[in-house]
Amino acid sequence: MFSLFSGAHFVYIILALVVAAGLFYVLKKIQSDHEQDIAQKVLLGAMLFFVVLEFVGRIIAIDKFKIFNHLPLNAFQVFVFIAIFTHFSRRLSWIKFGYLIVAPISLISIIFVPSIYTTMGSFSLSIVSYMIINALLIVYSIISMLYTRYDLEHRDVLNSLINLIIISAGAHIINVILRFTAWGLKADYFGTMAEGYNTYITWMSKIIPIPFVVMIPLFAAMFGVSYLVKIPFDVIKSRKEKQEQLEEIIALGNLKEQQKYREEQREQKKAKSQVLVRPETKAMPNTPKNSAAPTTTATSRENFVKTSKEVKVDNSHKTE
Repeated sequence: MFSLFSGAHFVYIILALVVAAGLFYVLKKIQSDHEQDIAQKVLLGAMLFFVVLEFVGRIIAIDKFKIFNHLPLNAFQVFVFIAIFTHFSRRLSWIKFGYLIVAPISLISIIFVPSIYTTMGSFSLSIVSYMIINALLIVYSIISMLYTRYDLEHRDVLNSLINLIIISAGAHIINVILRFTAWGLKADYFGTMAEGYNTYITWMSKIIPIPFVVMIPLFAAMFGVSYLVKIPFDVIKSRKEKQEQLEEIIALGNLKEQQKYREEQREQKKAKSQVLVRPETKAMPNTPKNSAAPTTTATSRENFVKTSKEVKVDNSHKTE
C-alpha cells in the first residue's frame, strides 16, 4: 500500500519534479504564438486524459465505490477545468491565478498526498495519474504566465487569493449539501470538513476542528507563498526596466553625438566659406597695393641686365 514519505513517495516526488523541469525547459524556448498555443493544448489534453484515468483507477481500487463521494471536484481536478476555461477564455486574471495559486498548491499536493491514496497500491493507476496531473499543472501554470509576457502586481496576489477562497467556499457548500442529503456522507472536496483529508488538514483539525475555518491557516500560508513565487517575475521586471533605461541612455547619447556632429559640420562649412572670401577681398581694386614690390622687381631686372650685358673688348690689335 502507498504510504506518505515512503520510498515510493520520494520516487514519485523526484520523477514529478524532473518531468516538470524537463517540460518547462523545452516549452519555454518556444517563441511562435501558434506553437505556444499548440503546446498548451497538448498539456491540457494530457491533463484531461489523466483525470479520466485517475477516476477509472478509483473505481477499480476502492471497495464499495460511491459516485457522490468521488466526484471530480477535488482540487487538482477543478484546477484542470479552470485551466481549460482559462485557455479558451484568455482571462489574464485566471492565468495569474494559475501561476500564483495552482502551481504552488500542485507542488504541495505532490508532497501532502490525500489520504484516499493510502488505501491503494503504491503504483496504482490513480496515484500515477494523480502525480502526472499535478506535475503538468505546475508546468502549464508557469508556462501560461510566461507566454503572456505580463508582469505581476500586488493586487494580483490578493485577487488570486480571493478566488481561491471563493472556490473553496463553493466546494464546502457542495460538501455540506451532499452530507445533509446523505448522497455523499464522506464527501470532503478541498478538505474543508476538518477531517483526515491529508496530513496537513489532519494536523490543523487538531487545533481548529471547525469545518472550513480549518482552511484559514492555509489561505494565510498561500498569501505568503504567492508573494514568494511572484519574486522571479519581480526580478525579470526589474531587469527589463534597467535594460530599457540603458537603451534609453544609449539612444540619448547617440542623439547628442549626432547633434555634436552637425555642429562640427556647420563650423567646418563656415570656415571654408571664410577662406574662399579672403582672396576675393584682396583682389578688389580699392585695396591699396604694396609699393615695395615693383621696386624690388625693377632692381632685380637692372641687375640682371647689367650682369648679362657686360662685355670685355681687347683693343691691343689697333696699335699695330
